Amino acid sequence: MNAEVLLSHLYSLDVELRLTSDLQSLDVDAPAGVVTPDLLGWIQELKPELVDLVFAEVERAAVIAESEPEAAPLVTFIGDPLLIESVRRHPMIVSLEAELGKQRGGTIEILKAA
Repeated sequence: MNAEVLLSHLYSLDVELRLTSDLQSLDVDAPAGVVTPDLLGWIQELKPELVDLVFAEVERAAVIAESEPEAAPLVTFIGDPLLIESVRRHPMIVSLEAELGKQRGGTIEILKAA
């Protein structure tokens, strides 16, 4: 097995690999029981190649994030400060902001009236 095939297999099992702060090792986060002794052996054997692949993915993601323009607000509220705080804390607004953040689809801007 090569590192690319192993990485693809790990992702298909919902296994997450993250670089450690020294960029020399990996943290493995997996659902309980997914990482078998055989799988762990493959991870250890191919660790240098896996580190390189994960590092390349991180670099690619950083380049993409830098090249994407920041989304303009989809909704802007301007008004009374008390009303704004009510709107900001409303569960639907909180949920919408969270979903927009996940999808990188925009923001909700809430401003106080001048």
